[in-house]
Amino acid sequence: MRQMMDKMMQEKMHEDRRSQAEREGGDGGGGEPRMGGRERGRMAENHGRMGARMMHGARMRMMFAIIDADGDGSVSQSEMQDFVDRIFNAVDENGDGQVDMEEIQSFFHGPGNWGAD
Repeated sequence: MRQMMDKMMQEKMHEDRRSQAEREGGDGGGGEPRMGGRERGRMAENHGRMGARMMHGARMRMMFAIIDADGDGSVSQSEMQDFVDRIFNAVDENGDGQVDMEEIQSFFHGPGNWGAD
C-alpha cells in the first residue's frame, strides 16, 4: 500500500509540474526563466506552500478513493473499518494481533532503518 501511495504521489507531482510549466509557457522540461536570487527564493517559497496545499488535496482525494471501496462517493463505517484493518494488518508483521514500536518503525522506515528521520 505504501509503495502504491508513493507511486501515485510521484505521478501527481510530475503531472502538476508539467501543468505548471505549460501554464507558464514552458515545455515542462525543467527550464526556468532567468531571474535574480531574491526572486528565485520568493518563487521557491511560494511554490513550496502552494505545492504542499495541492499535494495535501491530492492525498486526501486518493485516500478517499481508496477508502470508498464501493465508489458511491461516501465512506461508510464498514469501509473505514476495513481500511483501518488493512493498515493494521500491514503493520502487524508477526500477525499476533498487536502492534509494537518495532513493527511501527519497521513499517515506516524498513527493517533496521530506525534512524532514518
